[in-house]
Amino acid sequence: MTLLNVDYPVRLEIDRPEHLNRLLPFVKRLLAIPHYIALLFLGIGAYVVTIISFFAVLITGRDLRRGRLSPGRRLGGARLRAEALVLR
Repeated sequence: MTLLNVDYPVRLEIDRPEHLNRLLPFVKRLLAIPHYIALLFLGIGAYVVTIISFFAVLITGRDLRRGRLSPGRRLGGARLRAEALVLR
């Protein structure tokens, strides 16, 4: 296929598999539960670190290196929610 021979609008046809496993979405959601639990503990850890760093800044007067835990936790949460959305 070249760009010169493409007709618009483009149609995509996908053959449906003959046998669909009905339990697979359930199993995938079941396997996502430990990831949600891990993200819960990472969120609690990020909250505790944020509170500790707040008081450390008040006491020392210096800004510490912060935000190491939060971006990774947010990225992991977004990835998990996206994968769960695809399962629907």
